Amino acid sequence: MAISTPRTQRTYTIAVAWQSAEGSAASISDAKYIVARRAETDPQRIYIDPQGTFGSNFMRDTHRKVAVEPIVDMDAWGAIETIPIFLESVMMGQPTVSAANLTEAGDGSDFLSAWSLTGVRPGFNTAYSALGSAILYAKIQDENPGAGQALVSLYSDSARTALVAQGSGTDSGSVTLAEQNDSGLSGTVTIGVVSGDDSDITLTINTVTMAFASQPARFFTMWVDTGSEVEKYTDCVVQRMGFESTDREALQCSIRIVAKDYDLDGTSVASASFDHLNVYSHHEAAMRSAVDGTPVTESPFSVNFAIENDLLVPLAGSATPVKIIQRSVDISLTTEHAHSDEVQVLIDNCDADTWDSVDIKYTLSSKLLSFLFDNVKPINAKMPSFADRNIDNVSLEWAVRENNVASPDDVLTVTYQP
Repeated sequence: MAISTPRTQRTYTIAVAWQSAEGSAASISDAKYIVARRAETDPQRIYIDPQGTFGSNFMRDTHRKVAVEPIVDMDAWGAIETIPIFLESVMMGQPTVSAANLTEAGDGSDFLSAWSLTGVRPGFNTAYSALGSAILYAKIQDENPGAGQALVSLYSDSARTALVAQGSGTDSGSVTLAEQNDSGLSGTVTIGVVSGDDSDITLTINTVTMAFASQPARFFTMWVDTGSEVEKYTDCVVQRMGFESTDREALQCSIRIVAKDYDLDGTSVASASFDHLNVYSHHEAAMRSAVDGTPVTESPFSVNFAIENDLLVPLAGSATPVKIIQRSVDISLTTEHAHSDEVQVLIDNCDADTWDSVDIKYTLSSKLLSFLFDNVKPINAKMPSFADRNIDNVSLEWAVRENNVASPDDVLTVTYQP
């Protein structure tokens, strides 16, 4: 039989929105759109097949679906529209911004200082229209809620109508800013002796630091437009995120997402195109001879690394997973280099107990995405033995481990400039 209406595969449009809480699906009106080079969706339907009637060896016709364990595998360009969302999820912590990593303007009386923000998500709870434009709009109100006190408010729009965080405190003290309207943004700020209102203050976010956590801090909802239907996944967590790059070429990402529920959604997903993409390129990967030491080699020819969570997704008799639990996290790293005296030092360290740092930087215009591996060592080197075009390239496999101390630092520090 001939196919009368064939369907063509096209570039996938993915919509992603942060949820206010686990179990509370986000609205597509709050979503950001990205382009995936490949997306493979699998609801992982689970069926039961009751045994046949007495005396029969065959299954009965009551075969039925009892549960789903949805997963989505996708490949995407390493773009600033893509990486912060999925990277935050795979690391499971809250992104932070310190006072040193933001620029305050418009506070002519110096009422505010020592900002510390948690849950900063440019484009979701800040204004963001282009590189360098991640802005929060602030105002301070004197004698509010009482004498000798002040109210500090943060907004994601210049009209100061979309309230994202707010808090009050006494003059010359610290103010705790609480999340407002399910924004996910909170923090602290120090106020001086406030002598009047000020509604012209802005905070430009210069650098965001990603953080690890032992369990998911926030879940997201995702819509996948396959070209024929829209699939909706809720309570999503990134189980694995891989990064691959070659010198002077674009960063590529592979992502596996685990969800608690899946459904077909009649919602229309806005079309995303490659015009939406601002892709990072491989710029620099400096190999350091000691933790936080100076670089000792040239940038590697290629880099391949991944963050992978060991997730437990129990059904516990339910039709959908009741929880997503992280049990451990594994980080892998492989680099490829032109053979040199400096690289030979790293090769020799495969048999030594010498732990180094690896700092991998990607650029997007003037903005940096940085991965600092704080406690690594080369454990295996693959040397080419035949004369081909890669005769000088050496592949190094690295061990990424936690420091053996009472209060170990994170093995990986990630920062990006929005």
